[in-house]
Formats: sequence, structure tokens, C-alpha cells
Amino acid sequence: MIKYLRILACVAAAIAVTACGVSGNDEPDIPPTPVNPDPVNTTVLVYMAASNSLGVQKNDSMDIREMQEAARAGHFNGNRLLVYHAGYQTPQTLSEITSDGKIVRLKEYSDDGLTSIHSARMKKVIADAKTTAPSNKFGLILWSHGDGWLQNGFDDKTLETTPSANNGFVHKPLAYGWGEENSRKMKITTLARTLEQVGQLDFVYFDCCYMASVEVAYEMRKATPYIVGSVIELPAEGMPYNKTLQYLFKTSGPDLVAAATTTFDHFDQMRGEDRTCAMSVIRTAGLENLAKKTLEVYQSGIFNSYNGYEPQPFMTSANCYFFDLADYVQKFADFRAPQLKEEWQKAFDDTVIFSRATPYIWNRVSLDRCNGLSTFLLNDEQTAINSLYYTLSWYADVANRLIPPEVD
Repeated sequence: MIKYLRILACVAAAIAVTACGVSGNDEPDIPPTPVNPDPVNTTVLVYMAASNSLGVQKNDSMDIREMQEAARAGHFNGNRLLVYHAGYQTPQTLSEITSDGKIVRLKEYSDDGLTSIHSARMKKVIADAKTTAPSNKFGLILWSHGDGWLQNGFDDKTLETTPSANNGFVHKPLAYGWGEENSRKMKITTLARTLEQVGQLDFVYFDCCYMASVEVAYEMRKATPYIVGSVIELPAEGMPYNKTLQYLFKTSGPDLVAAATTTFDHFDQMRGEDRTCAMSVIRTAGLENLAKKTLEVYQSGIFNSYNGYEPQPFMTSANCYFFDLADYVQKFADFRAPQLKEEWQKAFDDTVIFSRATPYIWNRVSLDRCNGLSTFLLNDEQTAINSLYYTLSWYADVANRLIPPEVD
């Protein structure tokens, strides 16, 4: 009888192990990593909020397979890749892709009402990743949809913040334009405060659309020294992980420019409307000075258009929320304050350390004046209120000067 019970226990254990494999993957789990492992040089966490159209189309599964391909090709170089995955109709899990391409389930997060775009969930996942895979450098890849600075997310009450007044407006209890899960999004203000609270982040790589925005970068300037992103809408397949991860896991440390270049080159070699991409690497330490120099230009007067000037758009739709910052400020300075151009350009070049763009967005909108950092061109107070643009630090410190003064 005892022998029979032992056999049943072994069978039950085997079933349990098989049942907790990652959905859509045929690799079984293997024993978890030891407690208090030795730190590696670099750990990268891919945070996949995929309960949306990307998950329905299986773009998350395709990218995970690319990560496994990179592992099998030896691209990890002794470093560690963790993946938080919340797919379409799948549980929220934290897993590791090992150097042989296997997926090891580390943790499943309970159905406690917190989704991937809640601050509390994100902080917990990052803390778990750092505990599981300690490292000298820690990078975060945010995988989902992206809406740049647009403050159309929900108010996240799990993030404690102190409201403050700016230019007569009062910030709401903060909640961002990244990520989408079950049609809900996280505000950029929430994302920035969340990432400030998680400790060391050596870089944030946005594998999503529209995130190379000066409003986004400025909001996040205290959270990380480097941001990688795009000023435009990117193809759904996103970063080619089988090509880029080797650069994030270099012995000398993550090479963000090489990773961004590789992503750009991947799409630049395509044909027709598939040849669409823009990638930027932003050094956040330069943003304070860039804000100062931009404010000096904006303070020189009012500029809406000059000799038929039209700003460089980064959207194909008629309603555009993203325009090229450098193109606009330099034209502004030409008209109002040419003596400020050289110092402003130095500040910009100290901030945007890499920028490449294909000739067009989807073969429709020219990118010949793309310099790698977008902005919203605000021209009235009501727009700032309606879009919640006034809740952004860039508005408070810089962009509010674009609003023409009221005339009695």
C-alpha cells in the first residue's frame, strides 16, 4: 500500500510539473534556480503586457521564440533573460529563458485584480526579477502598445503621490501612455514614478510605438540613464530579439546603440510599406539642459508658422500628437532667436545620442526631417486641459510657454 501511494505521488508530481509550462511552448519546466545565486553581469527583464491585439495575433509568442533562438545561438554570454508574460487569456507569469533555450516558470501571479499596467504589479515583478537574477546591470524592455505622452490611462490608486500645483493647474493623483491590457492603459506619469521607485534601471527599451517623445523622456529622466524608443508607429513584430539580444548581453555591458541600429536595419532592408522604422537612444542626463535651452527659445516670442512652414509629423492620421522637436525648435529659433540655435543644438546632441529613420512611415509620410525626438505642439490652454497635457513635467517646465497670452 505504501509503495502504491508513493507511485501515485510521483505520477501526480509529474503531472503538476507538466501542467505549469508556458502556454504555447513545448518546453517543460526544469528545476528552479538556486536561492541567492551569484550575480551575473547583466539581467534583462522583458515585461510583456500582451492581453491586447498583439497577443491575439500571437506577436508575443513569436518574440518569445526569437528569444529562445538567441539563447540557443549563444547570445546570452553568461547573462540572464527573464520574461514577465501576461498574454491574451493566459495567466501572468514570470519565467526565465535559459542559455539552452528552455523556458523555466519561476512564478505565477494570483488573480488579485492587478493587471500588468498597475504600478503594484510592475514593482513586484521587477523586485522578483532582481531577487531571482541578481546582476551588476539591470535592463527593462517594455513590450506592448504605446501612446507616447497621451494621458489616456486610468488613475492608479496603488501609486502614492503628492499632488502639486503647476501654473494654476493641479495634478490628479497620478496614474501614462504605455501598455495596453484588456483595453486599459498606464499613464506616463505613473510609469515614471513607478520606475523611480524600483531602484537600479540601467536602461529602459520601449518595444512599442511613439515612446521616443521628449515628454516621455523628461518625465522618466530620474528613473533611468538611457531610453530606447521610436518616434513613430512600429510594425507589430517589434524588435528582432534573435538579432538584438547579443548586444544587450555584451561583456562590456549593454550596447544600446548597436541594439537600436540592429532593429532599424532589420526593417530598413524591407520593401514597400514594410520598410518603416525609426529608432532613437536618449541619454536622460542631457534632458535638464535641453529643457532649459528649449525654454529660452520658446520665451523669445510666439511662433506658429513662418513662410508656409509645416512641422514634421510622426503620424499618418489627420490628428497628429507627435512632431519632430528639433525641426520645430530650430525653425522657431530662425524666426525669433537665431543666436540660441547653436547652444540648443549642442544640448540636443548631448541628449539624443543615436537616431535613424527610414524614408517614410508606411510609404505615406516622409521622414526626411526626423531627428529622433518628438513633441506635441501646444497652441491653446484648452487643449492642455482636455488632453491632460498639463499633468506632464515638460508642460510645467517648458511647453506652457507656447500658449499665447490672453489679449484683453
